[in-house]
Amino acid sequence: MDFSITANKRPLIGLSPMAGYTDSPFRQICRQMGADFVITELVSAEGIVHTRKSKLHLSKTFELMNFNANERPILVQLFGADAEVMKEAAKIVAEELKPDGININMGCPAHKVVCNGKGSALMKNPSLAAQIVEAAKKGSGLPVSVKTRLGWEDETGVCEFAKAIEDAGANCVMIHGRTYKQGFSGVANWLPIYEVKKSLKIPVLGNGDIWTMSDFEEKVCNLDGVLIGRGAVTNPWLFAEISALQKGESLSIENNWDAKLIILKQYADLKFEYKKEHGIIELRKFVLALLKGFPNATNVRLQATQIKTLKDVQDIINEVKVLTA
Repeated sequence: MDFSITANKRPLIGLSPMAGYTDSPFRQICRQMGADFVITELVSAEGIVHTRKSKLHLSKTFELMNFNANERPILVQLFGADAEVMKEAAKIVAEELKPDGININMGCPAHKVVCNGKGSALMKNPSLAAQIVEAAKKGSGLPVSVKTRLGWEDETGVCEFAKAIEDAGANCVMIHGRTYKQGFSGVANWLPIYEVKKSLKIPVLGNGDIWTMSDFEEKVCNLDGVLIGRGAVTNPWLFAEISALQKGESLSIENNWDAKLIILKQYADLKFEYKKEHGIIELRKFVLALLKGFPNATNVRLQATQIKTLKDVQDIINEVKVLTA
């Protein structure tokens, strides 16, 4: 994926990777809604190398990275703290899956990730972070982007860290407006991201607290684009609304239940196709998010916590149609 060319046309809108949410069915829905690109859930570089050597291509590791042509352009997100392992993993991904780019996670705050020096912990080691970028570039031959945060405890070194990433050959930097210490609490701070953009030549994308079109308009500022994460989980139609805005059109799907129910059915069909009944059970959280704020729907929300089959989903769709008639 050539960020430098695409970003010059208009601000990019990408789907931020979220473990447990941004699987292939959801990524397909978001691309259909207008996301310019999507990113897989984070995958261990060590896991990829081990899986390849063990010839276990049907393992969970490769399931997380598999994608449909409808998802392109797609970036496979890797995490790790060993440059040589990252180089080998990136090479395997490029050769076997042929994504449009590699995205390196340097922002995950999960304890099991950072305790091994990976994810957000790399912000404390710019030299190693740069080596990992260089290794991924050499191994894959693909565009390499980095998703990171403002810093470990504060944002004082974010510009220097981003510059080290750029100098290492990264094609794009994506920054979540929170520090590791914040996790997902508090309010995302975009001001340091704007400063990073001023200091770099490569595209810079911001991430954090984009829930509405107004949030996008307010936050995009001088950036080359944004990533939408939790806002997409509760409202994947946000991509369509922002895309319309960029074209000078007006589109609001907030109260368009016909449109929402069509997408819910498509999403349910994809979840079942990929994961059978387990996929429908995973759909519960999406249906509950969809129904948030929906009036007089206590019974429907209760049904949503218990869905197991495609028929259960259709029953909810039918009831919502009755309630919105």
